[in-house]
Amino acid sequence: MLRKEVLSDVFGIEVTKNWQDESLPNMIYYATKKSPVNNINIYELAFKCKEFILDRKSFIIEYTKNKTVVKFATTQEDKIFIGKNEIEAIFKATEWAIKTQRINNDKRRSDTRHNGLD
Repeated sequence: MLRKEVLSDVFGIEVTKNWQDESLPNMIYYATKKSPVNNINIYELAFKCKEFILDRKSFIIEYTKNKTVVKFATTQEDKIFIGKNEIEAIFKATEWAIKTQRINNDKRRSDTRHNGLD
């Protein structure tokens, strides 16, 4: 399951809590300040994650008999995320894309401060 910070970035709203009900494994529940209980189907969430990362990076999805592979071509190296299904691979790739984006944003802010532009 994705962390609430990742859901916040994908949805564009602050998610305060998220959880999954074992009896409904295809649903993810989450809370925001305005709405205490929301839900989304994992397939719809995976689609939203694909849209989110496509806005920031290009990637390729490969399917094999037993796994799904998501590959990002970056300037430094290729990043590969493997999951037992597309959803798992997409969620891993989304976590990485958001983490990378935050690191790059922090670095830009630091560089701006260092150059006396802040």
